[in-house]
Amino acid sequence: MLRKRLRREYPGPTKRGRPRDRSMRSGGAWCCGPTSAPIIIFSGVDWQFLRHRHHHLALGFATRTRVLFIEPACTWWWWCRTLVTRPRQALRRLRGLRTLGPRIIIFSPFLFPFQRLFPRLYALNVRWLQSRLAQLVGRLGFRGSVLWITTPLGRPYIGHLDERIVCFDCLDDYASFEYPYLRREMEGVDELARRADFVVATARGLYDQCRRTNPHTYLLPNAADVDHFSAPAGSPPLDIANIPRPIVGYVGSVFEWIDLELLEVLARTHPEWSFVLVGPERHADTSRLSRLGNGYALGERPYGLIPQYVHSFDVCLVPFKITPVTERTNPVKVFEYLAAGRPVVATRLPELESFRPHVRLALGADEFAQQIRRALAEQGEEEREARRRFAAANTWDDRVESAMAIIDRELARLDGRALVSAEVKKSGVR
Repeated sequence: MLRKRLRREYPGPTKRGRPRDRSMRSGGAWCCGPTSAPIIIFSGVDWQFLRHRHHHLALGFATRTRVLFIEPACTWWWWCRTLVTRPRQALRRLRGLRTLGPRIIIFSPFLFPFQRLFPRLYALNVRWLQSRLAQLVGRLGFRGSVLWITTPLGRPYIGHLDERIVCFDCLDDYASFEYPYLRREMEGVDELARRADFVVATARGLYDQCRRTNPHTYLLPNAADVDHFSAPAGSPPLDIANIPRPIVGYVGSVFEWIDLELLEVLARTHPEWSFVLVGPERHADTSRLSRLGNGYALGERPYGLIPQYVHSFDVCLVPFKITPVTERTNPVKVFEYLAAGRPVVATRLPELESFRPHVRLALGADEFAQQIRRALAEQGEEEREARRRFAAANTWDDRVESAMAIIDRELARLDGRALVSAEVKKSGVR
């Protein structure tokens, strides 16, 4: 079914190696300029997940070239469970291949189940997906692409997609993730950094770590969709409109590194404040916080509504635990909070020291409470404009420009190295 659809919607190259469809030549692998090379993003999250770095970069890249966004592979067992909890997401994945505008193609691969129990089945899945993606890349005209890998799960596919250059976009300290079922894949981070032609890292700690393995490493922090978050919010959403103020809120995935115990202590000791969490729960339990009279876990909300929630907060929180993962993270949500002009109180993380004085940093419940009280008093227009100016200097458009400049530089380096190698070979020098 997928093969027939590919042939119908994406005619692919002719026998001479050029696409039949003229629209596929623009920005395709047959163009000569470095920035015209198409980009394949091997993502660690679905397209419909909370809007993250993967999505913003893909949308920015698509203004310059064609993008193939490969979602994480899932098994039919996972799909059946998701059909019950998230039917729209499950049914969307059944399409396999879908387009988002004229320049973004999203592919949702499936794998055989129980690969975590049987290593041989895992190897079979890898070989099957290598073959499937190679067929897809050839049919869509993505040969000679920039392969942009955002997860160690993409490591086995290097060299199988006829890519021109490989980038490892290091987002987290993957080796510190406490997921036993992903340990095998996450242990390959150093090998991925070595095999990549260059690495970009979101945080200084990750940059220093990757640079020891690959000298062609660049710092490319996260940013904000400033226009999206700075726009006037209008009326607050109905599920937050009747929550007593002041509201101390958090937006984002509720992972295990969210310090829920800290929030519970704050909620008990300050019943005059309402604590609101907006986002899906992942390996975390918010039931105890919700049982308190001033704790609210609202769950996941569409990205288009997130600014309304942020603008409804009197103070925005980043209540992370201190772990190896969080010590090397560059939180996207901080940029988004500041783009909305909201006061921010966050855990004292190394990466957030440079955000002072726009972000108040704290450790422990007492210091958090003190900084929240101070932030509640900082509601003036002058403070809001200062936060927005800081965010405006850190937009995704800026990051995409930087990323394209890095790609051009690395392509020129590799092309120069290939030229020197060819000249040496031609002259017979060894």
